[in-house]
Amino acid sequence: YRVKGVIVGVVDVGIDFNHINFYDSLGNSRVKRVYLPAVESSRNPVIGGDTLPGSEYVTAAEIKMLSTDSRSSIHGTHTAGTAAGSYMGNGLNGVAPDAWLVLCGMPDTALNDVNIANSVRYIFNYADSVHLPAVVNLSLGSMDGAHDGTSWLCRALDGMTGAGRICVLSAGNDARYQVCLKKNFTSPGDTLRTMLANVYSGHNLDGYVSMWSQDSAVHSLRWVVANSKTGEVVYGSPFYSALPPDEIVTIDSNTDAEFAKYFTGTIQFACGVEDNGKFHSVGVFNAKYVNWDYVLGLQCVAP
Repeated sequence: YRVKGVIVGVVDVGIDFNHINFYDSLGNSRVKRVYLPAVESSRNPVIGGDTLPGSEYVTAAEIKMLSTDSRSSIHGTHTAGTAAGSYMGNGLNGVAPDAWLVLCGMPDTALNDVNIANSVRYIFNYADSVHLPAVVNLSLGSMDGAHDGTSWLCRALDGMTGAGRICVLSAGNDARYQVCLKKNFTSPGDTLRTMLANVYSGHNLDGYVSMWSQDSAVHSLRWVVANSKTGEVVYGSPFYSALPPDEIVTIDSNTDAEFAKYFTGTIQFACGVEDNGKFHSVGVFNAKYVNWDYVLGLQCVAP
């Protein structure tokens, strides 16, 4: 069973579009389409009257001229080879070595929900045009979203899948990291407290925290600095809850002398009810330690 007559789509970073794994036994490429949503060098795809950003490459000659979407990564070549690699020189091959391929690549900086959704739409549209079933591999992980199927990308993928249209997603790429918390608030004033660290670098605090209520109920949040040895809270911002649309609160060490004793840099905060009807708050921090005895944390309080 070599999965002939099926489209395998891959949305990823770092795809070598002319890798030996993507050729058949006669030396012909099985890559039928390439879509690069972050590159404006060829024709824009048009689907159902909508013009998508980026470029599509539809002929064998156009695809032959491509190299890769990202010279700093090989992840997409690896995942596409696992799914549909045909090279047999080592006695091994991918799961679907006779499938046709539609490859959608982009650098990490362009890996956002819109580009992912457009890429999946592009793959399924091509599959429709040649009357074949399609499976799309999304070996991607993210902490974004409400994690209950109501976030925008989840709903977008749900709307595109069905009979003969399947998306396969990674269950999670960060299981070894303690990056997610959940707390059921049972009464007003219930509080979730946590400290923050960069689990990937361990040096500067550059990242974000995204918090969701189960519904539109507003939660309040404040940023704190605590002594890592004693637990004493030495700095606390005001509590932030419902802000006007598009308003961003900024804590800046250049203007907040108390915060500057412990960190240099900024924290930005915004919140509101999203289009899935759930209250969402997000904080983006980019700070450097002044004294390693102090850690950055937050308090989230039930209304």
